[in-house]
Amino acid sequence: MKKIISSTTFGWKGLPLAVLSAFIILVGCREEYPAAGSIPDNTPPEANFSFAQLASDNYLEVTFTNLSTSATDYLWDFGDGNSSTDTEPVHIYAAEGTYTVTLKASDKLDVESTKVMEIELTEPAAYIPPILEASFEDGQLSGATGDGRDSWRNSDLGGVIQITSSPVLTGTQAAKLTGDPGDKRIGYQLLTVTEQTVYDVSFYYTMKDNQPGSLTVAVLDGPATSHADALTKIIGATTVNDQTDPDTYVQETFSFFSDGNSEVALYFFNDGSVETRLDDFDIDLGTGPAPVLANFSYEADSTDYMTIDFTSACVGEDSYAWDFGDGSTSTDMDPSHTYTADGTYTVQLTASNAAGGSDMISMDVTIAAPVAVAIRNPSFDDEAVKNDNRIVWRNVDLETDADTYIGSSDYMLQITTSVNSGSYAGKLPTAENSSNPRRWLYQEVAVNQNTSYDITGYIRNKVSNVGSTVTFEIYDGPFDLASTIGDANHILSSADFDSTSGHDTSVYTPATVNFNSGSNDTIVLFIYNDYTLTVTDSETMIDDVTIAEN
Repeated sequence: MKKIISSTTFGWKGLPLAVLSAFIILVGCREEYPAAGSIPDNTPPEANFSFAQLASDNYLEVTFTNLSTSATDYLWDFGDGNSSTDTEPVHIYAAEGTYTVTLKASDKLDVESTKVMEIELTEPAAYIPPILEASFEDGQLSGATGDGRDSWRNSDLGGVIQITSSPVLTGTQAAKLTGDPGDKRIGYQLLTVTEQTVYDVSFYYTMKDNQPGSLTVAVLDGPATSHADALTKIIGATTVNDQTDPDTYVQETFSFFSDGNSEVALYFFNDGSVETRLDDFDIDLGTGPAPVLANFSYEADSTDYMTIDFTSACVGEDSYAWDFGDGSTSTDMDPSHTYTADGTYTVQLTASNAAGGSDMISMDVTIAAPVAVAIRNPSFDDEAVKNDNRIVWRNVDLETDADTYIGSSDYMLQITTSVNSGSYAGKLPTAENSSNPRRWLYQEVAVNQNTSYDITGYIRNKVSNVGSTVTFEIYDGPFDLASTIGDANHILSSADFDSTSGHDTSVYTPATVNFNSGSNDTIVLFIYNDYTLTVTDSETMIDDVTIAEN
């Protein structure tokens, strides 16, 4: 517990500045005036400091952070008979109690400023770490330094956050994450915590409206070396996307259990294309059991479809209770189980931790012989009539909805005799050679659940080196609404093929996108090109599309 009172005074050789303003100094009974040409002290020192108890097992050891400005010399009085002239001393008190700490900061012109704080040292229930630059303001680090984001950098995980001046919750600055999916920015800060302790993390955020995406704030069980590594270390998190009012900050709080960790990482990032602003982070001791966010995935064994490999994706757990729905159970973290008959089974996982948190999740798992997965009309040659070859690559309901949602166009692919093999191939025009150039390929593909696949197609551009881009997207199921196009919540995987990947060429070149079907038994392959190009003969051709397990 800390109690703080403060006062600040300025002086010159122990006298008030008011005397200086008159440029008269009384020494005995004689008057002295400043010498001719004297330069006034336009930036007098201002004393200021903060302090922190280092750890719960040595709570009488206090680190003092000097926040003074325009000073060169310092004199600390720790209030227990000890003093120091260090810039940022560390002092160990002999006992609990309330101490009046005084810092005198002066410059080489003998101008002095004093800061006084009263601090109370009592044994904490657990150590509460300070979050540096918690409100993203300048001058919050040692020596009144820092640009509001210096404590939040980790280039291995993503780019440094931006700073915004509007809107803010308090002060004059807040953090900003851009809405550009290609401009990944993150916040990351290591914190010292007490083991086996529940903590609450709170923050405020706001988002621009009408943009898909979300913000995730998480606590990791230690340092992370990459974004992918960080996602495997989460012990507490919340994902939010309140876009009600872009100018009004919303408070969010979540809990985590430190378990056996004495160091954790606070980590935040956004997904999708929504611009996000954050302000005023805080951490405190938790008021209840640490939550367990229970989850799991599963995949059939490649040699025996009746054997299912289960993988826990829980957060904050340390024990497991599996019920496989056929009378069998397990306490392993990632068990394998072999069923004896085809059918649908309700699998239940209960995850818990030593702090008393518990959560349960159940999923229906279908045991059935795998389906034969294939792309229909892969080389656009299955129909005798040329334009009939596009029937299985269309969704007429989607095209009709797109007329209203996007604007009138044909949307259906064209058919060409410029092929990679066979007699026909698919063709996507551009703005140069079509009055309604926006077109796409759409095909629903039956797949096996929780299976990884590669989809490969051969693509070419009629004229090379014009900057053409072809995009393959895998959706998590059939859709008829044009508003679903580009929705990250429904896209399992996507890949762009352009000059940087060697695909902006007049020669047919293979292009591959990989994905995992997850719990889906039908996916949609959706292909489109940069239909806005106006370069002569810049249309795209596609042929020989196949799917295979990887």
